[in-house]
Amino acid sequence: MTSSSCRNISSISISKTMKKTLISITLTLSLIMSFALSAPPVQALPANSNVYIANLTEANIGNLENGTLIFGIFGKIAKTAAKTAKKTSKAVSKSAKKSSKSAKKTSKAASKSAKKTSKASSKTASASKTKGGSIKRSSSPVHKHRELRNTTIDNFKVDKSHLGTGTKTTAKTRQYVNNPNTRVPYKIQSSFKSGKESRRLSVDNPRSKRMDAGHSLGNQSGGKGHVNEHVFPQNPSINRGTKGNRTWRNHEDKFKAAVQKNGSGTYQVRQLYR
Repeated sequence: MTSSSCRNISSISISKTMKKTLISITLTLSLIMSFALSAPPVQALPANSNVYIANLTEANIGNLENGTLIFGIFGKIAKTAAKTAKKTSKAVSKSAKKSSKSAKKTSKAASKSAKKTSKASSKTASASKTKGGSIKRSSSPVHKHRELRNTTIDNFKVDKSHLGTGTKTTAKTRQYVNNPNTRVPYKIQSSFKSGKESRRLSVDNPRSKRMDAGHSLGNQSGGKGHVNEHVFPQNPSINRGTKGNRTWRNHEDKFKAAVQKNGSGTYQVRQLYR
């Protein structure tokens, strides 16, 4: 066989193969087109996205030209999701605004309360000052009263402003010191300190038919004779300084003079019992 004859045979076989391939492609395309065109049109999808997938019948699937149906379904789902996201975002925004308003109201209320407290403190501070700007002290000496088994202790803090503000004894306090149930001290001890001055005193307190209501803190230094806790049963001569017995009265006068000089002082009285 010559070379030219071989060439003719090979060209014939290639030509037959190409024809078969072209025929096969043409038939396949015609079948696809006819099948797609013969399917019923796509029905309108319901609003509820939950039934989208359920409505995908075989006929619908057959009409998935260029993916129109699938893109339509997912497009609607995407729109629904976007709407839901917008609603959620709005709800969150509203909640945040409400929280912000509530926080502002709470802050305003706290601010008002703080201002009221500040004003009240200022009023209290102003009320505690005199016209000259100095601090106004208590109108009575500070008094601490303790009763123990064998001792009664009275402590006083006295300022210069208390001097001369004491009160006299009353029938009630005089009756109290002479009551059988009221203990009578056999000894009275007193001490005071004012500035650099300090003194101590201890005197006996003999019983008398009728005892005086002696001031724990002298009347001249602001002692309250009308209060039971400020008085105790005291021998009349010692209390009044009669019969040449001025020891107790002198002690009280010296404390008053020290406070007058130094501005303040502390005073203590101890009543001892058997």
